[in-house]
Amino acid sequence: MGHNEIITLVIIIVLFVILFSSFVFFIYRDWLATKKHQATSDESDKKKP
Repeated sequence: MGHNEIITLVIIIVLFVILFSSFVFFIYRDWLATKKHQATSDESDKKKP
C-alpha cells in the first residue's frame, strides 16, 4: 500500500466515524426526548383524580 492510499483510508474512516457518531447522537437524543415526554405524561396522569 502506498502512502497516499493510507491517508485516503484514514480520511474515509474518520469521516465514517463522524457521520456514524452524529447519526447515533441524533437517534439517542430523539429517544431521550420521547422517554422524558412519556415520563412527564405518566406523572400528570397520576396527579389526576
